[in-house]
Amino acid sequence: MAEFFAGMAAVVVLILIPADTVVPAGAGGWRLAWALAPLVPLLWVCAAVVRHVMRVDELQRRMILGATGWGFGVAMMTAIATALVRSAGVAVDGAEWLTFAAGMAAFALAVFAASLRASR
Repeated sequence: MAEFFAGMAAVVVLILIPADTVVPAGAGGWRLAWALAPLVPLLWVCAAVVRHVMRVDELQRRMILGATGWGFGVAMMTAIATALVRSAGVAVDGAEWLTFAAGMAAFALAVFAASLRASR
């Protein structure tokens, strides 16, 4: 799990550093590269998660898979809901972050619920 937390720390640092402090204005390509830079440690995080899932036992793997399904479903429903709201002419600021947060919250709640069920 150390590689997961190291990768997430790098993601947070890269997201929190504004492009203006690193890339001069007018350097369009470099600004885009900086904006996409957090994807590199996110690939590391994904690999760490896959390695973790491959190491856990069958019960934990089933719990993670179920929670992933819930998180994905909620993220997709949130994306569609925001698209429908936007099609009605209502501005939805930060819809992509809302979709991400909803999916991750659903994943976390599903893991928590599955853990409670498994511990009975």
